[in-house]
Amino acid sequence: MSLLSVENLSVHIGPAHILKGVNFSMERGDTLGFVGESGCGKSMTALAIMGLLSDQAQVSGRIIYDGQDLLALDDGAMCKIRGRRIAMIFQEPMTALNPVKTIGFQIAEGPRLHLGLGRAQAESRAISLLDRVGLPAPRFSPDLYPHQLSGGQRQRVVIAMTIACEPDILIADEPTTALDVTTQARILDLIADLVEQEGMALIMITHDLGVVAETTQNLAVMYAGSLVESGTTAEVYKFLAHPYTRGLFAAIPHLDSNVELAPGTLLPTIPGTVPLPTENLPGCAFADRCQRTQDQCSTTVPALQGTHQVACFNPWQAAP
Repeated sequence: MSLLSVENLSVHIGPAHILKGVNFSMERGDTLGFVGESGCGKSMTALAIMGLLSDQAQVSGRIIYDGQDLLALDDGAMCKIRGRRIAMIFQEPMTALNPVKTIGFQIAEGPRLHLGLGRAQAESRAISLLDRVGLPAPRFSPDLYPHQLSGGQRQRVVIAMTIACEPDILIADEPTTALDVTTQARILDLIADLVEQEGMALIMITHDLGVVAETTQNLAVMYAGSLVESGTTAEVYKFLAHPYTRGLFAAIPHLDSNVELAPGTLLPTIPGTVPLPTENLPGCAFADRCQRTQDQCSTTVPALQGTHQVACFNPWQAAP
């Protein structure tokens, strides 16, 4: 039995069809990356797993964690899982932290609620966790407030909060947004080390193809609420079978001695924009932006197929 199995997950909010039959599974220790443009459904998938969708959301399918369907649980049951068994690092640490509570209080809150630790034990655990994420005492007192820390330091506090109860699954939603390159690298290394040490499963959500190459074993490419290509990270990078995946890869600079752009040359871009979730398209959602489209693409939705899964009638390379 998989640790986490997402089966035919669909989400509607009013007329908007946000997620369209998303499927994937993970075992303990697995690392999975989600990539795609903004508005493709990556964060919504994470919020659905965490049970943090709005009350207006209509959700169908199943999210099976450790043998139980999370979508069938009430708020009280989900509160016992959220933060304890499945935890999430949010995009912006300043909005994820409470500005009027000390960082020590916020880190200790999870162990007190979920593990039943007393105040002294929880505070001691908070100090230990701060040290573990690179914020050692006495320089970084648990009595500090979020505004007294830099962006990278606040993100480390959020990570300490996330791992405080030793969850089985860690979801990292753009964990290095707005951080400088050096700090990004340190945060990603920290997450990778913690996942390896604790044996957690990791879901990494990012726009950065370089990040998933460094941190995940498996990769899922999302477009307009659907998975369009998935497999091991090495396979996806090798085949770039879906035209959308290939377009994403072409749009990033490559330090390749055999490819030299003339000064002023623009990087390739994917024409058009992601369709709105309110658009009810009869065929492939990428058809209007794709240079390999066929008549069938405009009338029929392609299904994921193959061991290395690709949802395309005319992929660049046939999936094995």
